Amino acid sequence: MAIYEPGFLQTVLVYDRLGRLPAGAMAKLYFGGEWGMAATGRGVTFGLPPTENALAAYLDMLAGTELPWSVSVWGGDLMQTPVARLALERGGHLHIGLEEHFSPDRSPTNAELVCEALELCEKVGRPVASPSLTARLLGLPG
Repeated sequence: MAIYEPGFLQTVLVYDRLGRLPAGAMAKLYFGGEWGMAATGRGVTFGLPPTENALAAYLDMLAGTELPWSVSVWGGDLMQTPVARLALERGGHLHIGLEEHFSPDRSPTNAELVCEALELCEKVGRPVASPSLTARLLGLPG
């Protein structure tokens, strides 16, 4: 589930409390990067910026739930923000790829972004989930 604003997460949490989320549900916390959704100019165009405090706000909202979550940055570079490492340290996951990525300073490939994520996982001691572990984390048969 794409969470672009804190209010989106409030709605998801109501469904979670009512037991109405399907197996496999995951909250994808999207932060607004420095270049916004369209990467046509500077300025966050939605939601919260990719900062420690913004992630802390979402995690306060998620406290007491078992809903898996990931982080991503639209119009920015997730791997160049504090949010990527903090998410891994706090039990979250990374949502990476060229779809969201924008940086005027570098143009990595998807493979390069995956390698950066793998290196960060190793640094913080988080193993990369196998397909069967991923299914288990999402409450799916695997």
